[in-house]
Amino acid sequence: MEKLIQEAPDGTPPGSLQVPLNDEVGSMVENLGKKGKSVNGVGIFPRMDTSNCVSSMPSSSELTEMKDQIKFLSTSFVNLEKENK
Repeated sequence: MEKLIQEAPDGTPPGSLQVPLNDEVGSMVENLGKKGKSVNGVGIFPRMDTSNCVSSMPSSSELTEMKDQIKFLSTSFVNLEKENK
């Protein structure tokens, strides 16, 4: 996100920048890709828990389902934001 902010034209509000869905998921995997870490909740400040439990990678169908859910939530959020302007 910092890179997007730096590359945006001067005066661009950070809230108006959009990150492609694949980049968002990739960023989460990159930052949380270690075993035993997970994101709890959705929001500006997601909470990370670390534990000694063994984690497994999601199956292809589970990953597709999660991407669809994230895309749906992102679209819903943008629509709500537009309605409230």
